Amino acid sequence: MTTSRRLADRKVDRFDKKVTKRGAVGETSTRKGKDYPVGPLLLGFFIFVVIGSCKPHEFSFILLRHGRL
Repeated sequence: MTTSRRLADRKVDRFDKKVTKRGAVGETSTRKGKDYPVGPLLLGFFIFVVIGSCKPHEFSFILLRHGRL
C-alpha cells in the first residue's frame, strides 16, 4: 500500500512543526520565588513517619556502617 505524496508531505510538515516546538517553554511555566509544593508541616510529618517506621536495630546498623556511632 503506497501513500500519496500529498499525505506524506502533510505528515512530514506536522513532524517538522513538532520538532521545532520541542524545548520551547514559555516564561509563565517557570516558578519564581520560594514556593514549595508541600508545606513544612506535611514534610515534617512525612520525615517523622519514615524515620519512625524504621526499626531501632536497622537505624543503629546504618549509623555503624557509616561510622557515626
